[in-house]
Amino acid sequence: MNNFKIDFSKANQVPRMLDAKEWEAAVNSMDFVFQPIVNIRSGSCIGFEALLREYEKADFHSIDTVFNTAYSQDVLTEATILLLDKTIEKYAASGCAAYAKLFVNFDSRILPDIKCFMIALDEMLKRHDVLPSSVVLEISEKFEITYNHAVSSAFASLKNKGLKIALDDYGTRFSGPQLLYSTDPQYIKIDRFFISGINADVKKKLFATNLVNTAHMLGIFTVAEGVETVEEFYICKELGFDMAQGHLVQSPGGFSLGNRHNYPYIEELNRRDKRAYGSDNRLIFSLMEHINPVRLFSWNPSSGDVLSIFSAFRENKDLRFIPVVNEEDGPMGMVHESKIKDYIYSAYGMSLLKNKGTNMAEFITPCPVAEISTSVDSILESFSLADGAEGVLITKEGKYAGFLCAKSLLRIMYEKNIAIARDQNPLSKLPGNSIINEFITKAVDTSGNSYIFAYFDFNNFKPFNDHHGFRKGDKAILIFADILRELQAENALTGHVGGDDFFAGFRDDMPCFTKAIELIKSAIAKFARQVADLYTPEERAKEFITSKDREGNVKLFPLLTVSAAVLNIPRGERIYTMEDISFILADLKKTAKQAENGLAIATLGNTPMANAEAEVKSSPKQTPETFGKECTGQ
Repeated sequence: MNNFKIDFSKANQVPRMLDAKEWEAAVNSMDFVFQPIVNIRSGSCIGFEALLREYEKADFHSIDTVFNTAYSQDVLTEATILLLDKTIEKYAASGCAAYAKLFVNFDSRILPDIKCFMIALDEMLKRHDVLPSSVVLEISEKFEITYNHAVSSAFASLKNKGLKIALDDYGTRFSGPQLLYSTDPQYIKIDRFFISGINADVKKKLFATNLVNTAHMLGIFTVAEGVETVEEFYICKELGFDMAQGHLVQSPGGFSLGNRHNYPYIEELNRRDKRAYGSDNRLIFSLMEHINPVRLFSWNPSSGDVLSIFSAFRENKDLRFIPVVNEEDGPMGMVHESKIKDYIYSAYGMSLLKNKGTNMAEFITPCPVAEISTSVDSILESFSLADGAEGVLITKEGKYAGFLCAKSLLRIMYEKNIAIARDQNPLSKLPGNSIINEFITKAVDTSGNSYIFAYFDFNNFKPFNDHHGFRKGDKAILIFADILRELQAENALTGHVGGDDFFAGFRDDMPCFTKAIELIKSAIAKFARQVADLYTPEERAKEFITSKDREGNVKLFPLLTVSAAVLNIPRGERIYTMEDISFILADLKKTAKQAENGLAIATLGNTPMANAEAEVKSSPKQTPETFGKECTGQ
């Protein structure tokens, strides 16, 4: 039990439900459960959020009712301290404090009484032998904060004690951006509203993407709250979230249920996601440099930290900056030589800083942060948005791994552009097989999205080439390439496989399935209209040409058209292979060439292709009897 004897006498000054004894009894009857927060890429436990339960025993209808009642009776600080003491006592006894942080909700209405709160918190942390840096105060947007010097000082005092700050339920209430700007938090927890169904909601993805990028640009970790499905998990991971919390990881419970370092199910989901280290990440590995960081103990930034920073700069005159990490090797930012050079090169620099009682955190500049499995494009975007940044701090499972300087980032951009140019088809200038295969591989390895593949193939292209020559054949290819470029405006990936074979790929945050099919049909129809201009008026009138087939027989061939084999891959667990997909696509291409509208569509089921029948939609092609027969003198 807690040792606090809080004076509730001032509760008698306002109309109230409970007297002082009833308040203490109410707090004693309540309890806490804990829900883990894990690294989204490894399943390792980062911390536990304490959630108030059993408030019904004190005749409260909800958690909000508990704190609103305390606030209305002017005992919010006292009630919060009693509840927090119960939480920390339970956390300390669990053994989790050695490896996981404690996330606790902090009512912003306490800010005017922050000194009283801090004195009590400091005492209970010492009594339970818990470091301040192990505690994360979750500040929500539930109540509007009037920003002034007193509020800024309150937030500063919390951080100066070594406590971490998280913005809770971000994006749902009052003045989120202003709260982000003013509190300089270490974590942002994105509200469940934006996570629920994010795999099928383009607007939610856009919001989350921008917020994650902004947070990483400021060196802030992001938590996806309320992750309940595998599809939501994979999308959150793809968007760059650092951590996940929700029923998919584990439902709230006691520490007996959650006292573990790793969560095997999350580890298994990451094993299934084979995209962890692709060509982008190999490029990052090769160019990343490991600058030895300085560790800053956030709960007690001492002169030892100052000395280590001084020594690092003095020993290496070429250093312009040094990465700073916290006690858990998480990146905090950079210390620039220019900020402290007056002290470094002064005979009394160290003494001056000591006498000033300077907190070294004052010299830390935020720096963009990216997980090593993040795509190069996302890293480059974070860097480009961070004004004056020297580069990007790279983490592996949330811990500092190295640094990409501006020069390395430019090199990465150059290498990517070279790779794209090398892969481009020389005639159409569309992406080639490497990028197409990367898209397909990602689709096969990613269960959180649905995908659509469309393979296009010209009909009667060889007879056309033989009859009109390769120059007109190239014109036909360029006509279709331009038509496919129009699909890029709809966020499709378009590519040129080679010859008269093309590809278009759609993902579920691009056009929906019905819209994608309409776009494919439109491309087929546009090509038929535009390519007709390559024929003579007589050939257009007859709607056929005379040419030789592959055996050298003279035959009649219809005008050029294009067929499309379309494969729809719904979201869900991938239990089929690239070989399965190649098999069904080969069949689809044959079916498409025989279809009247030049289109064949199949949807993969949730069983292996070897035992599944694809749903194929096509119409038999109706052609003149003379087409494909030997010419008899017409």
